[in-house]
Amino acid sequence: MDKQARGQPKIQRFIQGGTLLSFGFALVSGCTLIRSIFIARGISVEDYGIASALLAVLALIRMTTAVAADKQILQDKDGGSPTFLSGAHSIAVAKGSLCALFVYLAAEPATLFFDQPALLPAFQLVAFAPLIAGFCHYDYRAFQRDGNHRGVVAVTAGPEIIVTLLVIPVLVILQDYRVMIFVCLGLPIAKLVVSHLVSKRSYRLTVNPRLMLKMLKFAWPLMLSGLMLFGIFQGDKFIVGHYFNVFVLGYYSLALTLFLLPGQILHRIYNSLILTQISQAYRGSNSVKDIENLLWGSLLILAGGYIYFCMSFGATILTLVFGEKYAAASAVIPWIVCMVAIRIIRIAPSILALALAQTKCELYANIARSVAIPIAIFSVISGFGLESVAAAGVFGEAMALIVGWRALKFDKAKQPSLRSTLPIAGLFFAALVLSTISVTASQSDAIFFATNILSVCIILLMCFMYRQQVHNYMVNIRS
Repeated sequence: MDKQARGQPKIQRFIQGGTLLSFGFALVSGCTLIRSIFIARGISVEDYGIASALLAVLALIRMTTAVAADKQILQDKDGGSPTFLSGAHSIAVAKGSLCALFVYLAAEPATLFFDQPALLPAFQLVAFAPLIAGFCHYDYRAFQRDGNHRGVVAVTAGPEIIVTLLVIPVLVILQDYRVMIFVCLGLPIAKLVVSHLVSKRSYRLTVNPRLMLKMLKFAWPLMLSGLMLFGIFQGDKFIVGHYFNVFVLGYYSLALTLFLLPGQILHRIYNSLILTQISQAYRGSNSVKDIENLLWGSLLILAGGYIYFCMSFGATILTLVFGEKYAAASAVIPWIVCMVAIRIIRIAPSILALALAQTKCELYANIARSVAIPIAIFSVISGFGLESVAAAGVFGEAMALIVGWRALKFDKAKQPSLRSTLPIAGLFFAALVLSTISVTASQSDAIFFATNILSVCIILLMCFMYRQQVHNYMVNIRS
């Protein structure tokens, strides 16, 4: 009973923190969706394609300069110290400055690549976004180490709310792709202000060569991995924009934005809520098997539910929310959904790699994922349609999941045992097959109805089996 009493506050803090983070990221999700709806309906499909090209160039530079200083604050045992925090600020400023320079230099080649040379000033203007973002205060990340998630919710959700409210009048004035330039600049400005307002310690920059070398040693695989991540998230947009046109890029990008959103939100929630917990478990002497099973099981259930819902209702939701002018995207939705579902499962090895400070594992996984880029280019050149680009992404994600998991190295005393998760994994693949049959046989009402009922039953069975994993974890955390 005493053990229960001692463990209960920890459980309550974990649940409360998870609830708060989920609420915060739900706000981010809602704002992103609302903003996308207004912009997609307020501008033409071609202008949305141009806006997507702007974002793709910015994402390319950001991903290739990703030092993940904020994640190091959560992962490192000294991450909450003033010295580490000031070092993280210095790294972030240097990264933001380099990123801004690279975006500016890449502007002209990008406009020629997309055959839009008149847009050079717009591409150059977004270079200010990473420069501004580099001066954010990371004290809110240090709060998370003690289970205080209010700061991260304020810094992530606050700017989204502000910019979303301002998008409507800006859209009335501009009514074209320039509204996306406002979003690109408005979000980092608002985040900069909010991050300094919620911080308790003063903002400091420190040039500590030893600390910076330590941080760069952690970060360099992530920087190379960022180049691979560009291929994952933005490479297909470059392929579509170059080999098709901005109209096709417009509706393809919107479908990606909508269906990638749940996976991105889940990744942020798991990173914020579970990364520190798993890092501490690996550094301690307790068994980590229960929390590993909890991690894998929850992601398999979420991926299964995501597949069922999006396969069944995704195309209808897309046209209902964004308008019939984006209906052409319906053909690629099943492929995008499968790709994102596997990416949701990939959150597990990604978090384990960060918790073990084995950042090369994520690099190896993203190298494997990037095999989709040449496959997609070859398929398009060979005459296959837009669906082949998304299908290549499904293959790439599957390869990345396998490589990312196999690359992890565990101590003998902490070898993972996922035996209790294997039945849930089997049920996930059953749900995937049934959802695929449901889409391909959508003309038959009987088959469509039967596969949907079976999919729901399988997902409920996954939840029932997951209860035992939750029970094991709760027992362990109380002891």
